[in-house]
Amino acid sequence: MFFSKKPKNAEGKLIIGAVEYISLPDLGIKKLKARIDTGAKISALHADNIKLKKIDGKRFVHFDIIVGEWGAFTSIPAKAPLKDVKTVVSSNGHYTKRPVIVTRIKVGNLVWKIHLSLIDRSAMRYRMLLGRLSIKNRFVVDVSGSHFQS
Repeated sequence: MFFSKKPKNAEGKLIIGAVEYISLPDLGIKKLKARIDTGAKISALHADNIKLKKIDGKRFVHFDIIVGEWGAFTSIPAKAPLKDVKTVVSSNGHYTKRPVIVTRIKVGNLVWKIHLSLIDRSAMRYRMLLGRLSIKNRFVVDVSGSHFQS
């Protein structure tokens, strides 16, 4: 019988830490640090040059994803169908309209689709927040550590 070496809680849910490495395969992102934020409803990804476009009657969002560690950033151009534009209240109380896409995410060995808002997070420590709707019924969060699934 095969047993996973990834930590699980009593109900068999995988445990994730305060920070995990994730992948966004549809966007060409193989490894990105994400802050797990159960206070955030929707996940958010740092994006630059966000442009909404209509192509053959369908709405798309074009953007650049900035990856890498401080001082060694790389810009990756991306395009995705626009799912919605949501008004989001940030942690400092500011309201912003954000484009939302649906994309696959990989954490550990799990892959599923999430709603992901695009916003300038250049002033933030982490380029991605993984919100509670994205992890609901999949993981238990243990904030005492990080990289349990990485």
